[in-house]
Amino acid sequence: MLPDSLRENPTAAALADLAADGNFEFGELTIEVEPGNIHAALDRIRNTLGFNRLSTITGVDLYPAEPRFAVIYHVQSIATRERL
Repeated sequence: MLPDSLRENPTAAALADLAADGNFEFGELTIEVEPGNIHAALDRIRNTLGFNRLSTITGVDLYPAEPRFAVIYHVQSIATRERL
């Protein structure tokens, strides 16, 4: 569930039903998505929200946290220069 502070952000609001958490820091939006929702989220990010550049996919080991591993996708809209 997104924090109330992100409900006014149009990109975050468009992903609210798929988001587990999110934040807006350093001028960039971060949305956390459960693994089962990643395909739907990426489809919406590309086809509905217009993000057309996947700049990075990376893995993170969050040891000792559980779940231990996470996959990070950095996407960008070239037209609006927005990053997610």
